Amino acid sequence: MAGSSKMALQTFSIENDILEISPQDEIYRFDEAANKQVNREAPWAQECVLFSIWYFYCGSEEMG
Repeated sequence: MAGSSKMALQTFSIENDILEISPQDEIYRFDEAANKQVNREAPWAQECVLFSIWYFYCGSEEMG
């Protein structure tokens, strides 16, 4: 069974162009704790200029 599951994984990886990432690319791994912290802090609410889509809304409130 272990051999067939290894073969299935290899087949899946080849068919779907799956590549192993190097340790240097580990920085791109999703960090759930950091994501929750950023969402709690909501920096886009304080610094609209830094977030282009929010700048439009904040800027339009000031103008109007």
